[in-house]
Amino acid sequence: MSTQRLIAADDFGGRWTILPPLKLRGVGTSLVESIPSYLNRVLWTTGVPMCHLASYVRKRCLPGAGNVRSFQKAEALSEIAISRMMELEALTGEDNLRCGSLWALSEIVSYNTSAYGGYRRQWCPQCYEDWSEESYEPLIWRIDLLGTCPKHGCRMECICRHCGKFQRDAWRTELRRICWSCGTSLAKGATWTKRSDFAEWIDGQIGQLVELCATPRGAPVPLSIYTDFAMGLRINAKNSGRRDTVMRLILRNIDRHARRNSRRPTLRSLLNMCALQGISAQELLCAPREVSGPMLVEQWPGMSYLPLPSAIQAQGIYAATKYLEDFLAKNPPFIPPINMLLRCFRIQLLAVRDVAAGIYDAYEERFLAQGGAIRRARLRRAFLYAQRLLMQRHSHIAVDADQVADAAAITLREASAVVKSARLMEETQAAECIERYRSELPLRSALDWFIEQRRFKRS
Repeated sequence: MSTQRLIAADDFGGRWTILPPLKLRGVGTSLVESIPSYLNRVLWTTGVPMCHLASYVRKRCLPGAGNVRSFQKAEALSEIAISRMMELEALTGEDNLRCGSLWALSEIVSYNTSAYGGYRRQWCPQCYEDWSEESYEPLIWRIDLLGTCPKHGCRMECICRHCGKFQRDAWRTELRRICWSCGTSLAKGATWTKRSDFAEWIDGQIGQLVELCATPRGAPVPLSIYTDFAMGLRINAKNSGRRDTVMRLILRNIDRHARRNSRRPTLRSLLNMCALQGISAQELLCAPREVSGPMLVEQWPGMSYLPLPSAIQAQGIYAATKYLEDFLAKNPPFIPPINMLLRCFRIQLLAVRDVAAGIYDAYEERFLAQGGAIRRARLRRAFLYAQRLLMQRHSHIAVDADQVADAAAITLREASAVVKSARLMEETQAAECIERYRSELPLRSALDWFIEQRRFKRS
């Protein structure tokens, strides 16, 4: 069936629309239906292929809005996504379709891909098990910070319990409830576990924000809400007295980016600021200037990075802390700088220090004990040179300590220690070794682990 075919809608108020004017479910609630789920129902009702709908939209919206993959995104935070959503509203005659997205926050929240961290599709196994003709996938499932299903209280899942694969965004609803890799039903394995108060607080804040987005409104929440909050933070912190350098820089950057409209916060960083200030997201949106003072709740050591990583990032932080402990236990003859050692994990070092201060400080102490700044700089250059030789070598050629000693102007004994440590690092950072560390902590438990381990706690 072509999208050009008109479908009568006498049962829907006598309007004529290109697509049937189905109603978005859950409007005004935190369980509002997401736009992708809504489109699944529309396409199933009409039999229109997604490629036809995308082709139709492509001709009437901003460039990029007709990309088939982008139809599975529910943010509606960028101009391209908003233009696509407006066109879908015109095609269906459903004026409240925007309630199935984060459009209400589009003036405040960044449309950067990091708005949800590294997005992975997630679902509630119990919802899939109870699936019926009236069921749908809610918008709140699209936010990776959500830890438990608001309806059943069980853990949200993002990998198949049988094969451990992440799931694709299929259009056919029946295919979404089975694993694309092994064919196992995703409606099995629901678990209920006790979570920290902070994790439950985060789930509550997400529910509040989604409910705000699900409530019909004529315009998005204005940017001035966030600007007033950011300005108040800086003014109140300045009036509170001298601040640490990190705190001062963070507050200055928040204020500058807000005033210049050059960098809006992600959903994660918005909740972080609420947590640090000890307020709810609803309070921030209703009275931004009032809740911006007094000073932040606590100056915690990880202030320069976001304390709420995605589950995937949290799993990487766990792997890095375990590897750091194991590497130190092997008693390497040379201790390389910690940023070089943990580079392959692609995590911020302050995150490791925040959850494993003991092992982090022990490593730094051993690193500093290797000599003064000049000697450590020479050894660092030698270590980099040894690493480069190891990467370029053939299997039958050994790295020569004499060559490293001559190149870095260090003694042969120092060069030998550097080469041994470089070889140890290469062996222990093989892909299968890193994956083994990651597999020790299930992805569904990673964020809870991080929240429980970190130093910062809500009061």
